[in-house]
Amino acid sequence: MKASTHTDVYRPFVGELKSHPRRALVLARAGIRVSFKRKLPALILFSPLAIACIVMCFRVHFMFTLAEQVSGTPNGPEAAMMVTQIQALLGDVVQNIFQFVQQSSWFVLIVMAWYGSGQIAEDQRVGANLLYFSRPLSRLEYLGGKFLTVFWFGFLAMVLPCLLICMVATFASPEWSFLKEEWDAILNSILFGVLWVSTIAIFVLAISSLTSRKTYALVGSAGIVFGTRALSQLLSGLMDDARPSILNLFQNMERVGEVLFDVTLIRGRAISVEASLAVIVLIWVVSLYVVTERIRRMEVVA
Repeated sequence: MKASTHTDVYRPFVGELKSHPRRALVLARAGIRVSFKRKLPALILFSPLAIACIVMCFRVHFMFTLAEQVSGTPNGPEAAMMVTQIQALLGDVVQNIFQFVQQSSWFVLIVMAWYGSGQIAEDQRVGANLLYFSRPLSRLEYLGGKFLTVFWFGFLAMVLPCLLICMVATFASPEWSFLKEEWDAILNSILFGVLWVSTIAIFVLAISSLTSRKTYALVGSAGIVFGTRALSQLLSGLMDDARPSILNLFQNMERVGEVLFDVTLIRGRAISVEASLAVIVLIWVVSLYVVTERIRRMEVVA
């Protein structure tokens, strides 16, 4: 029997080896590339977010354009009153960013849970950790690569749309007034988006590390967040007290955002910003402990 070589499988290496590759970035690029191979889930998951972002961009552009046209009319007091009514109806840029975050928060959670639930769970299922940790890959580099993979999808789902809204406001505002007067809104959008996305990312990775099935991790991630929200609403209704809402992750994030952007979405909140920050820090501590402990066991097995 004559041996044969399948040239479509064994191809010569034509790239260039790096002496000191950043292994976390290499792992993240590979995870993103594999996740985007299936186009249908990406189309379904990102379409509502894209539509909401486009609507908010049109609102901001319409607000600046119409206000500028009305202010140029000869009737000064009437024009000023009309501008005030328009601003009250459409809100300012910060309010539109918050409205986008509120409307898209559940979609962002589902996007990150979908792409993040299998990051560690699938590695345990197929035994990929045996390959990863047989190479010179540390636990920190492995966690960093997985975290950056999930963070990238959260960046596309939340941080990038907020930046697009700010960009539209910058170009639509007369004489770059938004960039000159409210430049801190851009920095606050980035800071708030990074805090939101990174918290969800480490939480999803912790749930993913506890199971070897992506489906279980997906149900667990979404179930815990939805379940704690429903529980907080139930307890608040039974006790006639708003303090159990501290169990709701999204309300804690909104409370931090209110202070960061200096806006008030709900007057008379029972949750202090210190308590909300404590809950977020607790989520980080518990999630980091769980995921690092599970990765340590994976390395020992390898």
